[in-house]
Amino acid sequence: MDFFRFSGGILAGVVILGAILFSFSLPLFSLAIPVLGGLALWFLVIPFPELRTLSFLIFWMVLTGAMYGLYVIGSIAPISSGLRVAAQNISVFWLVFQGCILVLTPAWLLIAFGRTKFPEGNIWLILGTCLILISLGIAARGTFFQDPWRITQVKVVSPTVPEELVGLRIAQVTDVHIIHREDVRVWRDQLAAIQAEKPDILLFTGDFVDNLHYLPKAMEELEDIRKSFPLGVWAVLGNHDYFRGEATFAEAFREAGIPILENEHKELSWQGTPFVLAGVRYPFLDDWQKTGAHTSSVEIANRDLDHALAGKPEGIYTILAAHHPMVFEHAFKSEVNLSMAGHTHAWQVGWNGRSLNPFQKFAWGRYGDENFWGYVSDGAGDWFPFRLGAPPEIVIYELQRPN
Repeated sequence: MDFFRFSGGILAGVVILGAILFSFSLPLFSLAIPVLGGLALWFLVIPFPELRTLSFLIFWMVLTGAMYGLYVIGSIAPISSGLRVAAQNISVFWLVFQGCILVLTPAWLLIAFGRTKFPEGNIWLILGTCLILISLGIAARGTFFQDPWRITQVKVVSPTVPEELVGLRIAQVTDVHIIHREDVRVWRDQLAAIQAEKPDILLFTGDFVDNLHYLPKAMEELEDIRKSFPLGVWAVLGNHDYFRGEATFAEAFREAGIPILENEHKELSWQGTPFVLAGVRYPFLDDWQKTGAHTSSVEIANRDLDHALAGKPEGIYTILAAHHPMVFEHAFKSEVNLSMAGHTHAWQVGWNGRSLNPFQKFAWGRYGDENFWGYVSDGAGDWFPFRLGAPPEIVIYELQRPN
């Protein structure tokens, strides 16, 4: 296929799908998704010259745009939960399949080169077919056959743990992202599992409900078990909670008797031994817009942590609840003994307990050293219904000292 036919197909797809999807008020994605779909098609058909036709290109791009539109419908349309889940899963399966094709670009180019230079053999056609099947398998595995959520036990073994706090159990739940009725049922099961672990305190680190229609029911489930935790339930808000309405969530947590920690700390006591629980808000960049100072998110988060720790007793064991882990490095320097966060979802793709996100310094799992621990949970839910090698988790921490 020559450059003009290919670029013409891209342009046609962009115009058609831009018009269709602009009604969703997402013009950026309306343009980006068809272009990515066209690129995926280009790499898909390079080894198969018999498919290199303008009509096939346009069909593929229209289908890609339709699948993206289906995802949007599954997110915002007033339809039943079952239809929402089906729409999102089908669309995500297709979009991830195309993403796999793009990731495998070097392999596709090698196959295309092989077919061009050695056309007498079928090995390159077989290899291309295998890559298509592998891509379909990855998309299906992460979309339709995800690993179920789990309880992750984390033993915080550190010489900084006071003898009197050994055995303190802390539950962390983060990034639930309730959007469907089915999510509320899962949330109920997760709370029952947390309750069965008998933690002393429950810390919620943000991104609770994305569909406010389900906020009262989700909060009701949480309120029903609040008294199961001797030290109570505490929360910090995540970016999605602020986006959906900070005042709405603040009121819901207040009515449920759950304090929200906003750049502050509280001194708690377990079996007569005091410790500090601190919480920082999500570091919004609009903070510098209000002040006129061009400050990075990390600097804002570090400043907020300083506010949260101001006035705490020296040498007291300190636990930090944050939504974003960007504050971890400063927390370690500030001698925070145990820091926990979420937000990253581990990129929802992992291997051997680590995220495959190459850009996130604190993406998933344990960080720090034996004196100052940090743990990033990959979340109890998801915002994009695809997970591969990074199952949703609820974390139970238990304080211990080295033998």
